[in-house]
Amino acid sequence: VDFRHDVQVRSEREHHSARQSASDRQVARRQAVVRTVFGAVAVVLMVGVGLWLAGAYRQEETRRMLAVQATQTADALTAKEEMAAVFMKVGRAQEALDLYLEIQQTDPLRAGLGEAMAAARQAVAAEQSYQQGLRAMQAGDNARALELLQEVARLEPNYKDTAGLIEEVSKTQQVAALVQAIDEAYDRGDFGAVIQNHEAIQALDPYADLSEREEKLFSSYQDVILKIAAKPDPTTEEIEAAARYYRTALALFPQSIAYAREQKELQEVAIELLASQYYLQGINLLENSDYTIEGLQQSMLVLQRAREKAPDSVLADAAIEKAEKFIEAYDALVRSNWDKAISVFEDLYKRDPEFAGGRVRSFLYDAHVARGDLLMLNADFAGALADFQAAEQHAWAQQENILRLFQIEIRVAGALRKLGRLDQAVEFYQFSFKQISAAANLSKPENSDLRETIAQAELAVSQGNAVGALDLYEQAVEKSDPLYDLKEINARRGDTLPNIAFERGSTLVSLISANDLGGSLVLSRTRPLFVPTLAASVQP
Repeated sequence: VDFRHDVQVRSEREHHSARQSASDRQVARRQAVVRTVFGAVAVVLMVGVGLWLAGAYRQEETRRMLAVQATQTADALTAKEEMAAVFMKVGRAQEALDLYLEIQQTDPLRAGLGEAMAAARQAVAAEQSYQQGLRAMQAGDNARALELLQEVARLEPNYKDTAGLIEEVSKTQQVAALVQAIDEAYDRGDFGAVIQNHEAIQALDPYADLSEREEKLFSSYQDVILKIAAKPDPTTEEIEAAARYYRTALALFPQSIAYAREQKELQEVAIELLASQYYLQGINLLENSDYTIEGLQQSMLVLQRAREKAPDSVLADAAIEKAEKFIEAYDALVRSNWDKAISVFEDLYKRDPEFAGGRVRSFLYDAHVARGDLLMLNADFAGALADFQAAEQHAWAQQENILRLFQIEIRVAGALRKLGRLDQAVEFYQFSFKQISAAANLSKPENSDLRETIAQAELAVSQGNAVGALDLYEQAVEKSDPLYDLKEINARRGDTLPNIAFERGSTLVSLISANDLGGSLVLSRTRPLFVPTLAASVQP
């Protein structure tokens, strides 16, 4: 029993061991399978992950390479754009356009490319027209050149030197037209037009070649200069023009033997005209002087230049002599040297009554009146009457100055009464008050006493009472000052009373009386002055 039991136990153990071994093997197999499966899955996963990682790497590398290529392309296009812009700036438009075309092939939609290409094409067209214009200029076809260059200016307003070339071509065309006008004017004998067109050419192009027309030009200048010189009274403007023409004419044939005689003739004429110019300037200064002694001396200096320019000029000598006499007489006048002033002024008046703008006549009037008044004070009534009558003649030459007529007529009347010629004195008083009957101030109420006195004098005349009439007329003279208009002016130091009287339509004696001045007729200081005048009433 124990043996079987042991055998059975042993057998069960062995059987159990066998089953356990089989079970262990089965478990081991299952574990091996699981491990194999897991291993395979792991391998697959590892392979998958590896493949995924490899793919991702390749994609990233591709993206990176594409990005690098894109950057390189963009940089290249930008570089081309910049180079094209440089080409455009330096005027190489065709090369710029070629670059823009390359850019267009790579990136047709690139921003700003269309505008840049249009500008390049326009610049290319401008350059082509510009070159054609230059060739036309070289060929002498100015009309075609101007057309092409104006097209360039339309396309590119500031293109190269197009503006200057257009101006040059236009100037050339204008000069050509003026040259043709010179020929036409010369053929019809219009030498003034020849000169006018020549001066227009010089203004456009001082270096224009007119060598083929120099003889025509010289003859034209010569003709016009001689015509100006032949005028009895050429103006300053004409003389200045002749002097300019003379210089231009000489420049055409400098030191020419062939034109030596003509040049000498023109030189003599030009010298005489230059003397005339200084003469006219001196006379103009004299007539427009402030008539201070200094101002007159300045006029004299200009006249002396005329003598220096043409020592043998009869015109200049005569002008200087008259100016010297005028200044001598005027100096005597302002120094109250009546005898000398009258003597010299009368000599000058006989030669030129309107010398110095009519001042000689006016100054003679004032000198005769002043000397006559002085003779009346010295009881030289005959001498005074002679002076008053001489002054009366000058007053009648300017009848519009009522003041002068009135004052001289009453003086003549006063001298005639002193000489016992009463009827004549009455006539002159009547006439003098007839002159002021239209005076603007006579009708004013404050002058009623003067009007009454004049009426009483007229009544005495009608009654044959000459002495009574003369007494009343003399009273009326004493009451006549309110008739005068007094205008205040600012006179300067050095101004002279005779000239103020002339310019203001007054008289020397009225200025002295109205301002209570002393013996000097030259103002020693700047001061206000009252200037008496006598105005006629305005008729309706």
